[in-house]
Amino acid sequence: MPETKNQGFDLEAVREKLASKSGPEYWRSFEEIAETPEFNAWVEDEFPNRSSLLDINRRDLIKFMGASMMLAGLAGCRSLVLPTEKVVPYVTKPEEIIPGRPLQFATAMAHNQSAIGLLVTSYEGRPVKVEGNPTHPTTKGKTNSYAQAAILDMYDPDRAREVHKNNFPSTWDILGREAEAAFTAAQQGGKSIVILTESITSPTVNAQIKRFEAKFPTAMVVQYDAVSPDNMLEGNRAIFGQPVLSVVSLAEADVIVSFDGDIFGDMPDSVRMSGEFAANRGKDGMNRLYAVESSPNLTGAMADHRKAVKPSVVETMIMAVATALMGGGPVAGVDAAFVDMMVKDLRAAKNPAVLAGLSVSANGHAFIASINQVLSAKTTTYQAPVRAQETSQLEGLRKIADKAKNGSVGALVILGGDPVYNAPADLNFAEIVKTQVPFSVHHTEHYGDTSFLCRFQAPCNHIFEGWGDVRALDGTVSVQQPLIAPLFNTKTASEFIATLAGRPRTSHELVKETYAPIAKTSAWDKALNDGVIANSGAPKAMTGSGQTPLTTPKLGKGIEVCFRADATLWDGKYANNGWMQELPKPLTTVTWDNPVLIPTRMASSMDIENGDHVLVTIGNMKVEGPALVCVGHADDCVTLSIGSGRKEVGSVGHGAGFNVNPVRSTSGFWSAVATVVKTGNRTDLALTQTHHSMQGRDIIRAFDVEDVRKDTMDIPEHHFDIHTNMYPDTKDEFPWDGAQWAMTIDLNLCTGCNACVTACQAENNIPVVGKLQVLKGREMHWIRIDRYYRVGAGHSQSDPNDQVDPKNHLNDVANPDAISTVMMPLACMHCEVAPCEPVCPVAATVHSHEGLNQMVYNRCVGTRYCSNNCPYKVRRFNFLNYTDNQGQFMDRTEVPYTWTLTTTEKPSGRAMLKLLNNPNVTVRGRGVMEKCTYCVQRINATRIDAKREKRAIKDGEIVTACEAACPTNAIIFGNIADPVSAVSKSRKDPRNYKLLEELNTRNRTTYLAKMRNPNPEMKNV
Repeated sequence: MPETKNQGFDLEAVREKLASKSGPEYWRSFEEIAETPEFNAWVEDEFPNRSSLLDINRRDLIKFMGASMMLAGLAGCRSLVLPTEKVVPYVTKPEEIIPGRPLQFATAMAHNQSAIGLLVTSYEGRPVKVEGNPTHPTTKGKTNSYAQAAILDMYDPDRAREVHKNNFPSTWDILGREAEAAFTAAQQGGKSIVILTESITSPTVNAQIKRFEAKFPTAMVVQYDAVSPDNMLEGNRAIFGQPVLSVVSLAEADVIVSFDGDIFGDMPDSVRMSGEFAANRGKDGMNRLYAVESSPNLTGAMADHRKAVKPSVVETMIMAVATALMGGGPVAGVDAAFVDMMVKDLRAAKNPAVLAGLSVSANGHAFIASINQVLSAKTTTYQAPVRAQETSQLEGLRKIADKAKNGSVGALVILGGDPVYNAPADLNFAEIVKTQVPFSVHHTEHYGDTSFLCRFQAPCNHIFEGWGDVRALDGTVSVQQPLIAPLFNTKTASEFIATLAGRPRTSHELVKETYAPIAKTSAWDKALNDGVIANSGAPKAMTGSGQTPLTTPKLGKGIEVCFRADATLWDGKYANNGWMQELPKPLTTVTWDNPVLIPTRMASSMDIENGDHVLVTIGNMKVEGPALVCVGHADDCVTLSIGSGRKEVGSVGHGAGFNVNPVRSTSGFWSAVATVVKTGNRTDLALTQTHHSMQGRDIIRAFDVEDVRKDTMDIPEHHFDIHTNMYPDTKDEFPWDGAQWAMTIDLNLCTGCNACVTACQAENNIPVVGKLQVLKGREMHWIRIDRYYRVGAGHSQSDPNDQVDPKNHLNDVANPDAISTVMMPLACMHCEVAPCEPVCPVAATVHSHEGLNQMVYNRCVGTRYCSNNCPYKVRRFNFLNYTDNQGQFMDRTEVPYTWTLTTTEKPSGRAMLKLLNNPNVTVRGRGVMEKCTYCVQRINATRIDAKREKRAIKDGEIVTACEAACPTNAIIFGNIADPVSAVSKSRKDPRNYKLLEELNTRNRTTYLAKMRNPNPEMKNV
């Protein structure tokens, strides 16, 4: 078979398979249902694409085995096979540093108009891991994938390192002199000095910009983000008379309705909202979630009821709900029964919450505000924006474009972002920067498309390298303190603007100047220790007039395109981050690409298979990219993800995906009418949805909440004889003593956000393997998020009337409303009777007395018998030396990437990325089997502390990396020998089950079944 082909599906074959009930109830892909030859090859072959191995003759096999034995024998002789490195001791050791003992420092990072509180773990001055700051009032100790990946960005060898002028090395002094001359000339000529920034939530940076404006009266400040809440601000202006943010609290919400909003993904403060949603998702007080969406997202996957419609219909449904709540009649063009049931549920709710996503128009957000006022919803408050500028960002860009065309811009200073790459195409920002301004400078952490068109390129500090501050959505201010001295000749944004304003200061001086009232008091030390400045939050809440602008939305005709932030790359900021490029995107499981998401019916009618190129045309703008058949996508609509296809990005992101911004305009910023045609070209997509399959087995259990409350769940029985089982009961053969570690994962709380995957990668030195290796099924993640679909109108697994009838649209796999989704994290089960252990010829995988299934790396000779014998498919084999052979590890002259900048140095990626590794976890080489270890290094560290303090380990004291990151607390880890521990209590929950329990492997990792809370009156809607 072709090496990378895993595409294609036959819709009719899928329908017949589901109707016959011969396929699995929950499934991961069309390929699995249709049992395509490609999928069967993956299932039958533990190590696909191994033809080179099968072609080895007997003589070569013996030669390779001999080499393996020799290397295994030399495993303990480090100096013979690895270069010797000398350690230089401190001349004077810092008092607070104890070798081998980590320190944690509180800081924060800005993300999506808010902030995430962080604790950064540092070993002897070297930051290696990011955790959430439990004292931060919004994120409360939790993080997301972007925060976890921030540490890799700091050590990125492709970072901006030095000042360049016209892409050749220069100095800060030369930049300063030419900038001053350009500003003076602009002032004298009456021309504008434009400062274009990303959204500023830093009081210190904003203060420096104010000083700059005071010195240069013709200065004009514009903020722009490719993903911003502008529509929300403008919509609320119609109700409140000023632009205000809608801040939704889900802690008490019992009925939640989301219109094209991803609570767990791209909404501001999604980490906080995820935690609040999960806290109210328990069986005793379970909330109910409705989702109306165009493109499938995590909120729709978690929803109890979901309606998939194209963007113009989303806004019409918002108006229909508002009209019904105000006593009006039905609105044409929407599912009236669905709207009526939703409205009825909202009226009956004690604490309803209605929200809309960033892509919903300003008119739609105005209706949302009116709905919440009619409902007297206490869950939504309205407050002043925390960003420094409240005006429309697109209007600001238009002003820059108009002034530049008229020759009225004398200088352009760009702070962060990459507007040449992601500004609306109709503004032609590349031409503005290149020819229409006499002086331009781009101050950024990573040089991009914008940088190379500017006169000067100026490097920016990473957030862990300098002092700063950032404001969260609720107004809380966090001080950012440096974890390490700047690795390169860089300046923070505040230092840069202060220098341009003629008053150079260090970032430390500038931050303390901002907080002068507390800078010399104990409150300052407390702010640094806690990571937040006390009583700095809670901006004044707004009240509105309640007058709704009754602008009737127009239903779009034909195919519509919706633009979305990329689930792993955001707006392109993380395009050169290998962790984020290789992180499977939720729902689609795509890596290293951003395909055009196509609904099932459209793909079937146009004969489109995964990877087939389509041409998307909006007006006179066109873009071509590979298609992905997306289960549950709204009909007559396709999705384009921004963030990929940057021309100038670095060795990792170069060539990954395609740029969709050439068809994004100011008038069609979030959606537009388009035509879609198949071109005949193809691109192989690196999907993980068919990898590591457990085909046809009982994987997912899901029930209605009423079944759980009444304990009437119909749990499938396993018909097997314990005495003739594949792995017989060996309870008495293992002398378990001491603590017994175990984990429970609540499928009812897992949103599939992937924070745990990135946290595990950061903690355990897991390498990036690249697109080609993912295509071969060789991704290395120790924990994965499996996504399972189910088709059918019913909700309860025990409902005997829920039969798949292909003639019923509620049971049609091509009907997006008929699809339900379950996300399932999967890592090593740490079986007490582990199938992997007896087949290992060198005892490389063994059991500890505490129940851990362990890997002894220097014993492993790579037979891979253990992986073949693992029924859960959670072991990963290091086919290649991925750690030392990534593009980032090479000198820039070695990578297949033409770096535009001329540089005076040849920076080695190896020296940079060695600093990233966790010193408590072995860095594996080639030919070693890897898997989850329950973060044994954290267990050992806690055990040492407890032994030193002569006490027992406390419940909850050991927190694994995945557990620490999870925003919804879906993961519980602890000691099951302690009957009152949290994990022991979770195992007594009636929803608890073991994966593939019939094998009697006695898993230490168990699951809590998924619960749904459907509206009984919507059974057949």
